Amino acid sequence: MIKRFTILFFLLFSAISWSQNSPLAYSKALKIYNLTTFDAVTNSSPSPDLPGISFNSTVKTFQLLHPTIAFQWKTKKRENFHEIELTNFTFRTTNAMEEKITDSLNSVQIISGSKETNFSIAARYEYIFTFFKTKDRKFLPSLGLGINSYFLQSSTRPKTADLFPVSDRIIGSKVFLTPRISYFITPKLFLDFNIPLCIIDANLQTIKKQDPILPINQQSISTMRFQQFPSIFSARIGLGIKL
Repeated sequence: MIKRFTILFFLLFSAISWSQNSPLAYSKALKIYNLTTFDAVTNSSPSPDLPGISFNSTVKTFQLLHPTIAFQWKTKKRENFHEIELTNFTFRTTNAMEEKITDSLNSVQIISGSKETNFSIAARYEYIFTFFKTKDRKFLPSLGLGINSYFLQSSTRPKTADLFPVSDRIIGSKVFLTPRISYFITPKLFLDFNIPLCIIDANLQTIKKQDPILPINQQSISTMRFQQFPSIFSARIGLGIKL
């Protein structure tokens, strides 16, 4: 009788322990990601001085290492998840100046130079659908639908009177569909590998040149862009810690 009770106890204890340590048996998690991205952006802007003339500029960027941090929490009714991530935050100022020094007159003249300020911030929200919600899988696939909103601003203030301050501001959002797979290493740690696929990129760019020669309505030019399946390729791998 005691032997049967002991066996039954260990079986029940094992079942409870497995249930508690099941991959989705958590409500919150903190993730540390590395995001690798290739981005090719082409901008077209009309000339404020030459009617019928526009200029194209293409910028290609490859970033191998880009650490980010994310927070994940489970929905109330289903074992799906919300996730927010700070994908970018940058603030940088650069001061450059060239001077002409005349020793005989003991004078200093600024020839060229400027102060440049760059600020950018981007954040992602994603709703993650989990599949195969069984309790005996270390690999679990999922699919995320997310939006990444971003804001970029750069401004240049020259130190000489023959040039004028210029600012460039972009605000927009990207929509992503993200296939994911998670591997649960221990009851507390898991790996998350995913490939964000950009479906839509929409933004508004405003370029302002404070040139008093130009009329007020020509000192600022705004351009609205909407692009489907832009040339953005990225992959993300992260380490998750269950809280």
